[in-house]
Amino acid sequence: MVIGYENIVITGIPVNPDRITYQNISLGETVLGMEEVTVVAEREIIEKDIAATSRNVSSENLDILPGTSVGDAIRTQPGAINSGGLHFRGGRSGEVTYYLDGVPLVDPLFNDMNSSEVINRDAIANLQVISGTFSAEYGNAMSGIINITTQDGGNQFKGKVDLKSTLLSVEENSANYNRNVVRASLSGPLLPGKTFFFASGSWDDRDSYLPWGYRSQSNLFVKVTDRHLEKIKLKFALNMSQGQYKNCSHAYKYIPEMYWYEPRTNSLMSSFEITHSLSAAAYYNLMVYRYSNHYDSGDFSYNSLSSAYSLDANKEFYTKIL
Repeated sequence: MVIGYENIVITGIPVNPDRITYQNISLGETVLGMEEVTVVAEREIIEKDIAATSRNVSSENLDILPGTSVGDAIRTQPGAINSGGLHFRGGRSGEVTYYLDGVPLVDPLFNDMNSSEVINRDAIANLQVISGTFSAEYGNAMSGIINITTQDGGNQFKGKVDLKSTLLSVEENSANYNRNVVRASLSGPLLPGKTFFFASGSWDDRDSYLPWGYRSQSNLFVKVTDRHLEKIKLKFALNMSQGQYKNCSHAYKYIPEMYWYEPRTNSLMSSFEITHSLSAAAYYNLMVYRYSNHYDSGDFSYNSLSSAYSLDANKEFYTKIL
């Protein structure tokens, strides 16, 4: 007879980014060859390693949340509201910092970001929302941190296409309001067992429910990971986005073609990261990244209205001078 220890399989333990997960295991002596014992762990009520209010949303939960964008998912979290931008606990939208695989996506001009345009929802593996009293590793934020971990490719090819459109409705739609949303992703091996890729893209085009106006935005995310070197993981990521919109203006109700404010935006993020595991308890990361953001307010100016257009007597609408 050979005496050994019990086989224990523990499932249901969430592992989140920037968190330490503890699980104490006690193995009893037993005769080798016994059947395994499955232990289902429950989440602790008090998590001792967290000083801030933190919530994690997995890719599986993102699929069942209402909405089509990252911003829609973030708005469902406690303490977050949408009022001219995302606000946490009463802070301004410019007091929130977004991290994409450790890269801070900060607009140096406005200190703000349109998350629905810049970040592709299908590229997210885990979305961590931290509001208040976050640790010193996060900077340039006062009220909230959005920490995003992206998907990796695997040894199997996987793909997904999601199409939503008012044109597909069986009911009669408004002639002035249409929306088309397309999201697609593809992942798999480039070199089986060693090099993998993940790519996803989105396109969202909608009309305004007001008399005129529109919003169009698109995003592309590509990630390649390589494990040819022992205990070393190489990762290259590229994220591109662009958007254009024109909001309805009450003052330009009768001359919408002359409304000058028609912003165009685009951004580009590229990063290269090396992760080296020194032992089972130690590793280090080296990362080089570049992030650029472009903003163009439009092609027209108020000066172009001075010769032929002016406010009416009630100073409410711009009209053409006859």
